[in-house]
Amino acid sequence: MTDGGMLSALGWFFLGVFSYRIMSGILSIGQASLLIQKIVSNSLRLLKAAEGQACAVNEVKYGTLRESGATEDQVSFVRETDDRLLETWRQNSVLTIVNCLSERSRKLVKVETWQDAQRYLEKKI
Repeated sequence: MTDGGMLSALGWFFLGVFSYRIMSGILSIGQASLLIQKIVSNSLRLLKAAEGQACAVNEVKYGTLRESGATEDQVSFVRETDDRLLETWRQNSVLTIVNCLSERSRKLVKVETWQDAQRYLEKKI
């Protein structure tokens, strides 16, 4: 092989290494963003299921309160307290998930409130 041929082969080799590094970096970023979206989506689904179970348990609690002789005012007070508690839990749980993400990752998800989380899940289904 001549010097020109060797230099050309060496140039193509380094060009291949360089392009491989660029492409693998791009694919890694894409895989990481898909992984983040999947983790957030599954976390939000888990929160939605937990919220549904909490609401069901609360309804059983209200029925039990009525059966045990509590007045409607007392049941209403407990219901209002539970509703405030559940709303606080919803907001805090979503914010906790979002705050675990990096600033760049938050832009992928765009979820800040419980309502945003519900819309996000509807898009994913």
